[in-house]
Amino acid sequence: MEALAIFLYILGDGSSNQRAQSHFKHYGETISRKFEEVLLAVVELGRDIVRPKDPNFPTTHDRIRRDHRMWPHFKDCIGAVDGTHILAVVLDEDKVRYIGRSKLTTQNVMANCDHDMRFTYASIGQPGSMHDTTVLFNALETDIAIFPHPPQGKYYLVDVGYPNRPGYLAPYKGQRYHVPEFWRGSTPTGEKKNSTSYTRVCALLLSDALVYGR
Repeated sequence: MEALAIFLYILGDGSSNQRAQSHFKHYGETISRKFEEVLLAVVELGRDIVRPKDPNFPTTHDRIRRDHRMWPHFKDCIGAVDGTHILAVVLDEDKVRYIGRSKLTTQNVMANCDHDMRFTYASIGQPGSMHDTTVLFNALETDIAIFPHPPQGKYYLVDVGYPNRPGYLAPYKGQRYHVPEFWRGSTPTGEKKNSTSYTRVCALLLSDALVYGR
């Protein structure tokens, strides 16, 4: 149990090995060893947990069926894909590759979520300088056996950082899709009214499903 406490202390608070030594009264080697033991166990556990309930996605989620704004327009939507940058400590020779738009060393982490806000896939470890599209294509190529591909006619919602292609529905370029942008903008009229309404629902789906990246 103490090994798990060490793991959560470091992971949850971003604490250093030195701080963990002081808190748990152990040598640095012990802290590192216990952290790695739990990390490997969590990775193995993730193989059973981070996956779809049914990889065939045979039904439409009740949340979509019951919301007139979403039904039937999003009846084939199986979830969302998005990325977030997480701070990373890397070797000096690797720092340039891991410096992203924030000018900090980060990992570009991509994840798939379903409408129950369950992670169904995660790609970790990619350098912060890597574009979101490249992260997605890398996942499709290297994790072909475990990536929850959308079946024919189904799709994920993605933002403009990803390509608009079969199985992945992105907003039009220049369209608002972050929820706060709708609060600041004027009410759409005419032919744009319905299009913007659907985009607004898309934004809500993305923001709810991918709350981890906020």
